[in-house]
Amino acid sequence: MFKRWQLRSLRQQLVAVIVFSSAIAILVTSIAMVMSDLSRSHERLQKEVLSLAQLLGNRSSAALVFQDEQTADENLQALASLPQIATACLFSQRGKSLAAYARNAGDAHDALDASYCRLREKLEQNYSVDTESGVLIQIPIRDADRVIGAIQIQSTELPFSARFAAQLGSLSLVLIGALSLALMLAMRLQRVISKPLADIRKVANAVVDTGDYSLRTPVHGAEDLRVLERSFNHMLQTIETLHADLRHQHSQLEVVVAERTAELGEALKVAVQAN
Repeated sequence: MFKRWQLRSLRQQLVAVIVFSSAIAILVTSIAMVMSDLSRSHERLQKEVLSLAQLLGNRSSAALVFQDEQTADENLQALASLPQIATACLFSQRGKSLAAYARNAGDAHDALDASYCRLREKLEQNYSVDTESGVLIQIPIRDADRVIGAIQIQSTELPFSARFAAQLGSLSLVLIGALSLALMLAMRLQRVISKPLADIRKVANAVVDTGDYSLRTPVHGAEDLRVLERSFNHMLQTIETLHADLRHQHSQLEVVVAERTAELGEALKVAVQAN
């Protein structure tokens, strides 16, 4: 495969290298930006779930004190308007589930018996962990300085998946646009290098075909290419000078040979007459 790549024209190689390098740089930068944004989104989700747990805990303190399951359940059912919340559980002072909410559960009693509705830590301790489906937070609920229960909220992966899908679409559009721009710039920039080389090749082929060493390649482009073009023209000038000298010497040699031949002919004629 590498040999096939080497057989490609210089123009194709330059365009491919520029576009490939641009694609790698854009892709790495975009991935870094997406990962950074997802990390910030995760932090925002944690703060949002924590604030929500604190709010619901304050609203449910009276229900916990009086063991009012209906009020506690109504408080948790208000989470139905928040698609980023998967489950929520309210625990009494004894660690028993007083109310529960589950987005995918058909019955609140089923939610109370579900495996997710269990204490992760002691009532008085804060608990936060990243799960496969999002963030799980558990905080204590206090009445003055007394712990009267705890609330636990589990988020869904919806915010991350939706944001990732949106960013993936944006990234694809940016990548396509950037590659198109890189391709146009590559096509333009490669001419800076390939055109002077193409001119040199054109002049070299013309010299081979016509034998005219007076041809010259135009001097233009970057300084390194100008040096190459001047060297090529100097080489042609040197060859042209040598070729002219050879023709001149050849002409002189023909004259000398003709004179010597004539002299020998005269000498031979005189010798024949003398005999």
